[in-house]
Amino acid sequence: MKGFNKKNNGLYVDEVPLSKIAEDYGTPAYIYSGSVIKDNFNKYSSCLRQKDLVCYAVKANPNISILKSLHEMGSGFDAVSANEIRRALLIDADPKKIVFSGVAKSIEELSFAIDSDILSINIESYSEMIRINEIALAKNKKVNCSIRLNPNISAKTHEYISTGLKTSKFGISENEIKEIAKNIKQLKGISLFGLSCHIGSQINDASLAIRVLERLKDCASKLKKLDLNITHLNLGGGLGIRYKDEIEISIENTINNLVKEIGKEYNLLLEPGRSIIGNAGVLLARVEIIKETDTSSFALIDAGMNDFIRPALYGAWHDILETEILPVKSKKYIVVGPVCESADVFGHERELSIQEGSLLAIKGAGAYGIAMSSNYNSRTQPPEIIVNKSTVKLIRRRESFEDMIKLEKEN
Repeated sequence: MKGFNKKNNGLYVDEVPLSKIAEDYGTPAYIYSGSVIKDNFNKYSSCLRQKDLVCYAVKANPNISILKSLHEMGSGFDAVSANEIRRALLIDADPKKIVFSGVAKSIEELSFAIDSDILSINIESYSEMIRINEIALAKNKKVNCSIRLNPNISAKTHEYISTGLKTSKFGISENEIKEIAKNIKQLKGISLFGLSCHIGSQINDASLAIRVLERLKDCASKLKKLDLNITHLNLGGGLGIRYKDEIEISIENTINNLVKEIGKEYNLLLEPGRSIIGNAGVLLARVEIIKETDTSSFALIDAGMNDFIRPALYGAWHDILETEILPVKSKKYIVVGPVCESADVFGHERELSIQEGSLLAIKGAGAYGIAMSSNYNSRTQPPEIIVNKSTVKLIRRRESFEDMIKLEKEN
């Protein structure tokens, strides 16, 4: 039994009841299924050619143990900060399987990336290109780079996670790329070998991947006419998962179609994050108080928006399940947290059979959960636990009050 399933009147992760994990580690807590992570990664890797590469998007969930597991499966890594590169190197990732994206890379970050000899630094502006060249020349190095194309293609997703429109801060338009290309040949510190693109996250239209690839191939052909040899095309990530009623894209069909379309001329790079880790995790929480008002029934849980901000930030829907079915009449609740913000809501009108002390699992919390958590309201951050079949492993302990104030005390 893999993933999160109902069994013996309870909710299990692989072969372990969530109630047992709550008993051992407390709540709130992030729980991951190692088997689901592996299956999701294999949906990508099994369809790619030997020369292609999956670079897991570290920002989705940066836990060191998860990165190590993916590294052991053959994954590369997509980083958007120097510290994400450091996380990948810490688990002995091959630097030549690391790409560095982001629109405002500092001189210190670029210096670190260049010293680390990673596969590619993705150029996002003319100024950044000049900065990379100057740093490389000072180090007497020549750096592999890709230019990030902004294709002005809508990802048909939430505006906060749509990155491929011309109004976005991300990437460079095709017209600008032509101008940059004319200059880049004169720069002795840069070797341009690729084009990259990422139009957004939670994409539920498989045809968009082909459209992006077509744009990259067309742009690469134009650059080749300028004697620039483009060998790598990086399509980014962004394939969505099913949170509620979204159309779930077949990863295997999408990758197979991309491999057919790209042909032998180019290496294919992909940067999936959510589609590998998103449905592999839940946030486990306990009902502290059931509060009845004149207008609503509230289930107040011990997890807050500081632990999991997606519902408050994006208005995101996440399924909420009881970990055990109680002989209590079900009713509709507004599931809320303890944070002093009216935005601290995990779900409206959720039909639940619960009582005070019941455990709830917020599904689809593997991606952008712990990664975006905070200490707001001076709340300590939850632990992370991974389960492989019947084996339970703590991969990040619960933060203590002393952990939280340590840097303040040192001042």
